[in-house]
Parts: sequence; structure tokens; C-alpha cells
Amino acid sequence: METGRVINRRYLLQRLLKQGQSSAVYQGTDQVLQRPVTVKIVPAPSIEAYRAAIKLTAQFSHPNIIGLYDLVMEPDVLYVVQEYVEGDDFTALLQRSLSPLEIVDFGSQVCQALLYASNPTHRVTHGDLTPASVMRDRSGLLRVNNFALPGDQAYFQKWSIMGGDDLIFSDTNSPAGALSEGRQADDTRALGLLLYQLLASRAPGASSVEPRSDGRLSFQRNVPPLYARRWHALLPAAIPAPSAPLKNCSRN
Repeated sequence: METGRVINRRYLLQRLLKQGQSSAVYQGTDQVLQRPVTVKIVPAPSIEAYRAAIKLTAQFSHPNIIGLYDLVMEPDVLYVVQEYVEGDDFTALLQRSLSPLEIVDFGSQVCQALLYASNPTHRVTHGDLTPASVMRDRSGLLRVNNFALPGDQAYFQKWSIMGGDDLIFSDTNSPAGALSEGRQADDTRALGLLLYQLLASRAPGASSVEPRSDGRLSFQRNVPPLYARRWHALLPAAIPAPSAPLKNCSRN
């Protein structure tokens, strides 16, 4: 149990926020600057992947991307210190049943983060755009995290039935985060899956959405007629229509 520990004589771990497959995430306090932080505890098997991702993204500065503050390396563990964001994770957004226009705004803001990362200065793709990578802060700003990490194989395998021709990842011989048309298409499709989950029919209060076994789309009743089929017209660079190919979240 890490709660109460002080990392590097500076970062006090206060409460566990999330226990993921490859890391644990704590809310903490920077005792030097007296500000809240998030501390991600990365075990030895994942350290190399996180260090490679951070090398690509350390200079990122964008309102839709969660900021990196510090790295602390100890034997067999890496502490990644980031901006603390108070707000709703993807599960909470699902339970809120956002309106279609709120979901358009969600997609637009995530696209801004992806466009920033892939611009000529950075040339980075996300690669792991899953529900765990996005949240909305109290002001309504969407925040994206976990750029350039290896993709969650189980998640994308499960959702490959939905319009992906059983595609899981493109350009698998390239390092995580490397920019290519295939990787940009992967990110666009991943965003489309998040948007679909927010629009999908589900039981009240459901905390997750599962793909239908037949791969068909199933929308909530509050989605206006033909809205889903014309969804891509609202954000043509990011959002797929049910019967249209996915388009890249790019400036082209």
C-alpha cells in the first residue's frame, strides 16, 4: 500500500485513484509547490514503454492534453508525476448519458489533441485511445492522456468486430507512437469507437458498453433520426458514419 509515502522527498501519495493493468494511479500533493498532482506508479516490466513514450511527448503543451511534471526513477519502479485533473472519467460520462451535441464536442476536443500531437513539430500518434485515456474536467474541457504507449490488445481485439475488418493495429513493426497514415487511421477509428460507446443503447446507469456479437450499431432513443448515419458530416475529419469508411483525424 503506497498511500502516505513521500516520493523523492516531495510527492505525498494520498489516495488510490485507479489500479490499471500496467500501473497504479494516485492522487498526491507536490509538497514543494503546494499543488495537487497525479502520480502513476509503473512497475519494472512497463518502464521501458513508458520511458519511450515520455521521450516522445515530454514537450507537449496543449489544453486538451494532461501535462507531465516530473519523473522519479527508483529500483524497479518509475513514478510519473502529472497534472491532477478533477472531473469525470469515461465511465462517469457514460452514466451521465451525454446529449448528441455534447458528444460532438467530446469528439472535437479529442481531435484537437490528436492533431496537436501529429503536427510537424511532434509527429506522434496516440496508439492507445481507450476509455482509460480520456476524461472531462469540471469546466467541460476534454483531457487526453497516455500518448505513444503500446495499445491495449484486449480492448481493440474486442472492438475489432465493429467496422474494422478485424483490424487491431496498423504498422505493427514501427515503435509505439510513430506517425504514419495507418497509425493515424487507428487513432481515428479508436475515437469513433469512443463516440459510438457514448451514443450506444445501454441500460440506465451502465458503466461500460460491449460490442454486439453481430457487429451492428445500436443507438439510444435520443439520437435523432438519421443523425448517426450523418454523424461524420458534423466532424468529417473524425467521426465515421455506420456505413462509411473511417477518415483520418488530420488536416487533409
